[in-house]
Amino acid sequence: MTPEPTLSLRPVRRDDLDGLQRLAAGASPGIGSLRNDAAWLAHRIEHSLQAFATADDAVSGEERYLFVLHDEAADRLVGCSGITARGGYGSGI
Repeated sequence: MTPEPTLSLRPVRRDDLDGLQRLAAGASPGIGSLRNDAAWLAHRIEHSLQAFATADDAVSGEERYLFVLHDEAADRLVGCSGITARGGYGSGI
């Protein structure tokens, strides 16, 4: 019997690189925004880590947050999602 998946959504970590690359490699062309490119994925991870480390009063609106969906039972990534924090920045309002 296959164990029920226990899923957790969490911020990306550096050690998620291999799992993200596996997800990118398995994505159908035109679906998703991940590239199957380790250097590009590593850059996305670092950019996200910097965004999470930015103090609230120091945000620029250029922060990009990357989250992963981790199957705890299988100990593997099963999805990811990103949020770009641009809302309201540079709009002149």
